[in-house]
Amino acid sequence: MGAPKGNKYALGNKGTKPIKYTKEVVKKELEEMLARVIKDKTIIYKKELTIDKAYCYDFINEKIKELDDKEIKSIYKKIDDIISNRVLKGATNNKYNANMSKLHLSANYGFTEKKAIEHSGNIQVESIFNNIDNED
Repeated sequence: MGAPKGNKYALGNKGTKPIKYTKEVVKKELEEMLARVIKDKTIIYKKELTIDKAYCYDFINEKIKELDDKEIKSIYKKIDDIISNRVLKGATNNKYNANMSKLHLSANYGFTEKKAIEHSGNIQVESIFNNIDNED
């Protein structure tokens, strides 16, 4: 006995067509994500944008790299800028934990911490050219 009519395994049931992620589809998805980031001020993590989608954020990242389109990359960059600025502002206003914000920014946005180290004491640097014979 075959699967009942309407079941995804029933003969003749073609189901829904898979989405082809063309330039236009990816651009539309990113524009929706950008609108959501602008509207929802609580979003501080990029992967929150795909919670209700049929794909993960890493998939859309791969498609952006694959398509290599300036317009798509600029929308993606704007999303990144808004979220990183939001996290940075939240950390400086003590809204978010500073250490977690620092970790989040360094892991996801390439932020690095620079430290200045002061040297004190008697440090001598010997020139490597002192022992060269002048045979001119």
